[in-house]
Amino acid sequence: MNHLKQETQKLNKLREGIQRKLRDVENHKVEVEQQRETLRSQVMAIERGRYDNYTSPLSSCCSDGQITNRIAFPNHKSFDKMI
Repeated sequence: MNHLKQETQKLNKLREGIQRKLRDVENHKVEVEQQRETLRSQVMAIERGRYDNYTSPLSSCCSDGQITNRIAFPNHKSFDKMI
């Protein structure tokens, strides 16, 4: 009888640990979904041109569409050549 009681206690602790982890994962999922929605809103606003001060990382593109190394090395003077 004592063995069954110990086994039950062991399983209850295991169950509580699993439930705690599941709650943590569910809470994290909600946070990630909120961040995703925030980012979607920001992307939509950028696409609509609402961010006047936004500068694209590709803003150093040349007129013919080629990208300079300045994107990868923005502060290095020797990398101003075309890729």
